[in-house]
Amino acid sequence: MIKFISVTKRYKDSVPVEDFSMEISAGETAILSGRSGSGKTTILALAAALTRPTSGSIEVNGKQTAKLPEEFASLFRRESVGIIFQNYNLMPNLSTLDNVTLPLLPTKTPFRQQRERAFELMEKLGIDNKAKIAAGRLSGGEQQRASIARALINNPPIVLADEPTSNLDAKLTDKLLEIFAGIKAEGRTLLIATHDKAITESGIADKIIRTEK
Repeated sequence: MIKFISVTKRYKDSVPVEDFSMEISAGETAILSGRSGSGKTTILALAAALTRPTSGSIEVNGKQTAKLPEEFASLFRRESVGIIFQNYNLMPNLSTLDNVTLPLLPTKTPFRQQRERAFELMEKLGIDNKAKIAAGRLSGGEQQRASIARALINNPPIVLADEPTSNLDAKLTDKLLEIFAGIKAEGRTLLIATHDKAITESGIADKIIRTEK
């Protein structure tokens, strides 16, 4: 499902990922564990085809993504990957509902079905009562759940989460782990980048991949 072979990502002044390999099977939950600056976020970006490797091979959901042109990379993300960003990346002036449905806009999904799918997810995550409220007025935990709903709106087989507990307290972290357990139970492949022991020691992961060089 996700396979990296000898992947290196080099920038002008840094090499966040060097000769990195990993393999995650369909339906597995894996944790990228390592200190800040060890390349976890870059690995997620590579898995989502948000950036390209300098060298090496990447296969995600049956596609070789390392050299995908951007228009095909965008289609790949839309069909295959849901991303839960560390800082949520919500549009603060748009309603929660509109934020959740954003990934469906380029698709041919009828408007009514977009809304129904969004409400179904928001109800599941306990934020359906926030549908008309601007995302910028939500609490941190509510924004996190809105970002999860947005990541799941296209029913992706793969979900990537970048430091998902960085803005959450212990109670909300426990709630997030329950949500991740639900995502796992649905048979999705889940890759979480974190250095939070609350996640790494929770038992949710089928494997833990260390990113320290």
